[in-house]
This record gives sequence, structure tokens and C-alpha cells, in this order.
Amino acid sequence: MRKDTQFVQKLCGGGVIIFVRDGIPFVIMSDLIKHNFECLWVEIKRPKCKRMILCCSYRPDDENIDGFILNLADSLNNIDTENSDIVLVGDFNVDYSTKNQLRRKLDEFALQHSLSQITCKPTLVTENSSTTIDLIFANNTHRIVQADVLQSSISDHSIVFCTIKGDVKKFLPKLLDYRCFKNYNKEAFLHDLSNTPWSIIESANDVDDAVFLWEGLFNSVASDHMPIKSKRVKGKLTLWLTNKLLEIRCDRDYHWKQAQKYNNSQYHWQMYQKLRNCANSEEKKLKSEYYCPLIEDAKGDSSKMWKAIKETLPSTHNEINVVFSHGKLQTDPKGIAETLNNHFSSIGKRLAKAFSGLKPIRCGAVPNSSFSLKSVKSAFVEKQLRLMKTNKAIGLDNISACLLRDAASVLTSPLRDIINLSFEKGRFPSSWKCAKVTALFKQGDKTDKDNYRPISILPTVSKAIERAVHSQLYDYLDSNNLLAVNQFGFRRARSTALALTQFTDEVLSNMDKGLVKGVVFIDLKKAFDTVDHVILLGKLKSLGISSNNLEWFHSYLSSRYQKTVIGQASSTSRKVSVGVPQGSILGPLLFAIYPRSFGTLRSPYSLMPLLFTALLSQPVTYRPC
Repeated sequence: MRKDTQFVQKLCGGGVIIFVRDGIPFVIMSDLIKHNFECLWVEIKRPKCKRMILCCSYRPDDENIDGFILNLADSLNNIDTENSDIVLVGDFNVDYSTKNQLRRKLDEFALQHSLSQITCKPTLVTENSSTTIDLIFANNTHRIVQADVLQSSISDHSIVFCTIKGDVKKFLPKLLDYRCFKNYNKEAFLHDLSNTPWSIIESANDVDDAVFLWEGLFNSVASDHMPIKSKRVKGKLTLWLTNKLLEIRCDRDYHWKQAQKYNNSQYHWQMYQKLRNCANSEEKKLKSEYYCPLIEDAKGDSSKMWKAIKETLPSTHNEINVVFSHGKLQTDPKGIAETLNNHFSSIGKRLAKAFSGLKPIRCGAVPNSSFSLKSVKSAFVEKQLRLMKTNKAIGLDNISACLLRDAASVLTSPLRDIINLSFEKGRFPSSWKCAKVTALFKQGDKTDKDNYRPISILPTVSKAIERAVHSQLYDYLDSNNLLAVNQFGFRRARSTALALTQFTDEVLSNMDKGLVKGVVFIDLKKAFDTVDHVILLGKLKSLGISSNNLEWFHSYLSSRYQKTVIGQASSTSRKVSVGVPQGSILGPLLFAIYPRSFGTLRSPYSLMPLLFTALLSQPVTYRPC
């Protein structure tokens, strides 16, 4: 976490940052952080230990020392220092190598709060001076087993550090399960799949049995050619780094150490400064040569452009180390996964309770036509398999889109039989209804579970059957004009951009007529997650969906489960009883049907709702007096 300088008149310098490695639970103490004070406070959560509170601060040399000390003291007064291990570290710009007035004021502050300064060596060494301005204050120095200063050629400031008895568990390496394609041969893979007895699927009368057989046969062949292995995840490779730059840095560090060793040797200082500037210039040149072509090649492709920009910026991905739940902090990955999974799976149900007593709006007359799912052809299934995007995440079945695309010609027939059996029996495969959920931090307090967004990942192969239903249902609704005219989003040629264009045109037209246009925007919180299944099925029935197909949609919506994955830990499965599936193909279309009756409402004030899937806009026009 970081806090940049708030003084806009400063062109450079300032700001503080704290790095906490993965596996150490911590909480940012936001109540102690002040807007105009360059300081960060963090509480390290150690099991069965005292609170450890770490403060990193920076005092610019032109900042008043009294105000700086007052801010620190004000924060410490809000902490139970007797029952906490306190460590203050930072650049105080107060030289502790000599006795001076600024040092005396800091000593008085430290004495009042039972703190001791433990940095004893110079931390800023130049050709002409040597000062100790980077300091460490601690209250329980008996717990500090080591404290020292490390010389560094990266900055003119040296590194100050201390080692504390922390009772923190050893950091376990990150492991990633993956399919090894090292010896993958596509022709051999397809040959073995062709010799697989897919015909046994035709004899299955239950769709769950058919899917179980299909997955078993496919995974057996896939594991022979691409076995699932585990590997340690290391840091991100620096692709622009070269041996030449490493050699320059090595020479720079050598002359820095020699300058320190031989009492500020002028020769070594000059060589260090020359090589430092050379290393900085070389690094900028290498970054430019690497990143500029990436951005240049991405012109005209927004997806590639965002990928290139993302690669140039620091990673914003952070591990979830601690979550507050039921009055206590969860620090174990398994406990965090369970807490977030319980929250994600129940939030829709809790929000939907607010509407439990309301009667659904009538959908109008039942259309003359009716809808029934038709059997799919082999050509359709093969097309969907070949169109699958290979850059998408993999669900709990560990079957990737890459393998499905490669084996499309062989897998078409068994998957076609499974899809048609599902339509015939009116049941959606149970194993394709379990989603893998990852938590994405939005903003705010990282310990608050409400500040995480669930990202749902469904089995990749389920997209084929969903696409079959989507195409048939959408064509039926579109050809019979059963979707609201003012419904925008998740429709062909009716994007949300078109709704904004239409609204803007209407506003400008009324302005020309001397009319005033008023508008009310309504944002539906957790819109997808609060869809009531009974109401949705009732709307589908009113649209002419046959009874057998209603059973299929009921099966598709009900008995869904999800698991939340945090690192290597995963939660138990939790049932999701409301909402349409996140990350699905059919879900957005079903949600577009859900508020359909709202789009037919009229009022004495000429309200005309524009439906932006989860955003409702209600314009009203009137002539001013």
C-alpha cells in the first residue's frame, strides 16, 4: 500500500509505501492516516501474539518539526501502546549523528511514548557529508533480534532494517496446477479421441450420466497427452532486462562499495556517479525499446492496446490476507474462502427479501405462437466449439477451450447427443451448474467483504448448450417482437450506446422546441443476483414457452452451486437459490426478459423507461411556465 505526497507544488520526491509479503495478514489503519501527513499505519495480525503496529512516515526537510511530532503523537494516543509492539520507521530528516535542537525534540517525543531509536550508523553518505536521518523507533526493543544499515547504490539513502520476533508462519510457495503441453501432439491426441468408445453415451437415458461418461472419457485421454502438473509461481519476468544493464549495475555497485571502504575516494565516487547515470539511461532506453513497439502494434485493436498498457503498469493484483466476519478477522485462506463464499451466495437472497411482498407486474397478452427447443445439428455444435475463446479462465472441470477447439471434429457427435438429450428430458446437466468464483477487490477497506466482487467461471463446455438455447430463444423473441422496444443491451443492433444516442437526440429536439427534459436514473443493485426464479419462469410462460421447455429452464436456474477459490484454498460448495448465472451466455438474455413488463408502463407524466439492463432511465418532458 502507498500514500503519495499531497503537496502539488513539489515536482518530485515524497510519499511513503509499505510492502507486506503474501501470507502475512494485515489491516490498514485508515483512522490514523491523515490527508496532509505523509504517513501510513498498518497492523500486522499475528495469531496469539500482541498487536504489531508499523508506521512508515516521511518528513520533508522544509516541514515544521513540531507539527510533524504532533501528528505522530496524535496517532499514538489512539493506540493501546502498552499492549502493542510499535515500530516507527522513515526518513525524518533529523540528523541523529550529532546533538541538535531537532534531535532533542524527537528524543522528548520518544521518551513520552516509551520509544527508543535504534539506528546507529550513517544512512545518507555523500562525498562531503555523513548523516543519520533514516530512523527506527520501537517500544519493545527486547523483541528486536537484529538492527542494521545496508549500503545501497540504488539510492543516496541506505536501507535501515530491523528483525523482530514475529511468530509468523513460514511463507509457503505458490503452486499452480496446469496442463503440461510439453509433449503435446495434436494428431496423436485426435487419433486417441477417435478410438474412444463415445457410443456408450448414446445408451444413457439420464443427462447427468451422459455428462459423467463424457467427462471421464475425455479427461482420460487428455491426461495421457497433457497431464496436470503443479509448479511454483515465481515473480514476473523482466523481459526488457539485458546482460549489458546487469554488468553496468554490477560495476556501479562495486565503485559504491569502494567509495565507502576507502574514506570517500574521489575516483570511486566519480565512477559511481557516472555508472549510476549510465545505468539509469540504459534502463530508460531498454524500456522504451520494449514497450513502444507493443503499443504501436496494438493500434486499432482495443484488446491488445489494454493488454500492452497493463503490461507497462505495476500489477494491481493483491492476495486477500484478511477478511472481517461475525466480529472476528479471518486470516486463514480456507476461512477467507468460506467467508466470501457464504457472502457471495447469500447476498442476492438477502436483497431479494425486500421485494418478497410485491406482486409482479402483468406481462400483457400471451402471444399466439409458442416456443419449443429444437434438436441441434452437428454443424452447429462444431461451429460453437471452434469459436470458443482460448484466453478465458477454466472452470472446476479443468477442461480448457483450447482442447475443445482442437478436438472439435471428434467431440461434435457426443456433445450433440448430450445437448439433445438435455432438451428431450428437460434437464440441464448438474455438473455444469457449479461455478468457480474468484474475488476481485474493488476499493475501500480490504477487510470488508462487501468490497469484493465475485467473478464466476462456469465449465467451458457448458457454453455450447447455452449458445444453442440462446440462439433459438432470441430468434423467437425477436421475430415475434416480444422484447420491449425500449430494451437496450444484450440485443443485436440495440446497444446501450444506441440508447444514449436516442436519449441525447430527444433532449436536443425538445430544447429546439423550448421544452425541458427531466430524467431519473435508477441503478438496480446486484441486478443479476436478485432475479426471482418463480417470477422469471412466469414471464417465460407468458411469452409462450412450452411446459416441457419450462422444465428445462427451471432445471437450468435451480440447484446451482458455487465454490470460492482464494489462492490454493477453496471453500465448500454453497447453493445459490436466486439470480441468473453470472458469467453465462443465457443469463443476460433471461435478465433482459425479467424487466420486460416495466418497459410497457405508462403514466400521466409521459414517463418512458429506457432499459439499460441494470440501469433504468425515465425521461419526462414538460413545457416551463
